[in-house]
Amino acid sequence: MGAKRTIYMDHSATTFAKPEVVVVMIPCFTKHFGNPFSVYGIARDSMKAIDWD
Repeated sequence: MGAKRTIYMDHSATTFAKPEVVVVMIPCFTKHFGNPFSVYGIARDSMKAIDWD
């Protein structure tokens, strides 16, 4: 009998992130994590980090 394998079916709740995406997102998780639509300074920094193009 082979090794058991988990099949995850609830991708509407969460899913894995590709390693290359995680690397690009690190600044958002550590530096630009404020709500970009708030009125605080951290929000302005987050808004600048968003590429709207």
